Amino acid sequence: MPIDTSNMTKAQLEAAVKALEAAQPAPRKITVKLSDTTGSIVVSGLSGRFPTTLYRSSWKRLLTKEVASLILTFIEENDEAITAVMTANGKTDH
Repeated sequence: MPIDTSNMTKAQLEAAVKALEAAQPAPRKITVKLSDTTGSIVVSGLSGRFPTTLYRSSWKRLLTKEVASLILTFIEENDEAITAVMTANGKTDH
């Protein structure tokens, strides 16, 4: 629900900001475990309620400097487009 700030003093605005910051949920703890049924590696707490599950070889390919650089460069080069799509779909980064 939006807050009407038109008649608020600076102190009231600062108090409102502090209250909103305090209400933010703590970031989820990231956990890693081994799937007993498939032998895959399960990482939970990245986003939403669904874990990211990959086999060892896929994690090893993903967690290299080259792939990290590729992903980070993609994010930087497409930041505006990513934000536009997320905003259009009512999504935010966590």
